Amino acid sequence: MFNKTLLFFVIIGLFACKSGENSSSDGMTASGYKYSFHTDVDGPVAQVGDQIIFDIDMLDDKGEVIQNMRNAPTKPSAQITAEGIGGPANPVMDCLRLMGAGDSLSIFIPADSLKAPAPGFEESSYLQYVIAAKEVMSAEDFKARVDADNKIAEEKMELIKSQEKEKLQEYGLFLNDHKAGKFDGKSIALGDGLSLYIIEEGTGEKIKSGQLAEIHYFGYLMGGRCFDNSYKYGRPYGVNVGSNSVIQGWERALLEMKEGTKALVVIPPELAYGEKGSGVIPANSTLAFYMDVTDVYY
Repeated sequence: MFNKTLLFFVIIGLFACKSGENSSSDGMTASGYKYSFHTDVDGPVAQVGDQIIFDIDMLDDKGEVIQNMRNAPTKPSAQITAEGIGGPANPVMDCLRLMGAGDSLSIFIPADSLKAPAPGFEESSYLQYVIAAKEVMSAEDFKARVDADNKIAEEKMELIKSQEKEKLQEYGLFLNDHKAGKFDGKSIALGDGLSLYIIEEGTGEKIKSGQLAEIHYFGYLMGGRCFDNSYKYGRPYGVNVGSNSVIQGWERALLEMKEGTKALVVIPPELAYGEKGSGVIPANSTLAFYMDVTDVYY
């Protein structure tokens, strides 16, 4: 679910260098990328083998942030490699080699050096990456942190799995109420037979296309059978909204929801699995989903 982290590294594989605006802290990496420091803290830079944890924003040529990782579930990180190691020149790695904890800088990537336009930057003449180094640690310390985080995550997963039966009974009552007509006149009609009943309103702005939403869910056939749920996996399901990675009923409903929203979403077959069905879902099935948006990132 963290494929947006990978996007930065997929995009930066094959670039030409570009001149940026001049400043007293401008420089050129060994592989020909122009960089400009915003903050240059007096301290050691990351060494080969160190792990560096950082924030990264992608801005267009008007200075507007198109993508960022500042509130990602996991901050991007990379192990520092020696120059000339690891395949094609990588402008992010070039710059990370120059940075220590607390440093921040920009690099500028001309759009015409990309094999294909980067998503969101089709009209921009260049991409600006703003990188802020948060921590630098040894590979051993980083592994120890990851192992500790994984242990906590595994314990949390087991707790969530243990709640599946209880939540199945609890959330199934909302479908019963819907079928009994208790939500009539209270649901939001989203067109094409799609409806949304807000059980609990979330906070902040509605989810936008391009954001990552994590959702706990129970999916029901209208007869009441639960065909899938997130609790049995021990974690919420991550959706890159707008990427068409889920059924259209989910895509459209999520754009009407906020972080913290709990809702019952009723989806006609045309916006679900249609005439073919899917697995245990018969053809032409209307589906009901209890959806709990636990987190929204980016």
